[in-house]
Amino acid sequence: ALALLALLAAPALEAFVGFAVHPFGSAGSAPPSAAALANRAVRPARGGAKTARHAAKKKAAPKKKAAAKKEEPAEEPEEAAGFNPGDRVSAKWHEDRQWYPALVLYQKDDTTWDVSFDEPTEPEQISSVQDIKLIKRGEKGAEEMHEVPLKVGDKVWGWWMDDRKWYDATLESIEEDGKLKIKWNEPDEDGPEIEAKPRHEVKLRKRKW
Repeated sequence: ALALLALLAAPALEAFVGFAVHPFGSAGSAPPSAAALANRAVRPARGGAKTARHAAKKKAAPKKKAAAKKEEPAEEPEEAAGFNPGDRVSAKWHEDRQWYPALVLYQKDDTTWDVSFDEPTEPEQISSVQDIKLIKRGEKGAEEMHEVPLKVGDKVWGWWMDDRKWYDATLESIEEDGKLKIKWNEPDEDGPEIEAKPRHEVKLRKRKW
């Protein structure tokens, strides 16, 4: 009867004292102190303050600067329309319709230029072209050239009067009187290795740059 009474009285006693009472043993843990209860009450507030500080810090953090835009290269000045004497160009040859490097001699008409290919054929030293692209501008104010320019070191053809044929040679020098000294690639056994020729007896074979 006493055991039954203790079981019935335990819930009421727990509600009154604030901690569990075992009907057949000692009381449970001591009731929390006032400081502990205060700490429990403060913890949520501390967590809330931390969250508030994080939000404030995030808001106050300076924005990441956008990557600096790369400077665009300055636009090159537009080139003058057309081509001028002395300009280095690539031009399409009428025979095989292929592009070859050349030197502008002069403008023939609105759409045609006369050029000297770097490696022309012997019979065609000057070619008229319409398909033309600029490689490099020549010196400003260059005069028109109505004859293929030659310089020392150019590979040339020289006219051999005895055979009445053109033979390979190299331009060695340009004399004051305008004659061109050429060195034959395969000189005649009885002839000179180097010979001075008038301009019309020398043709460009391959231009030296």
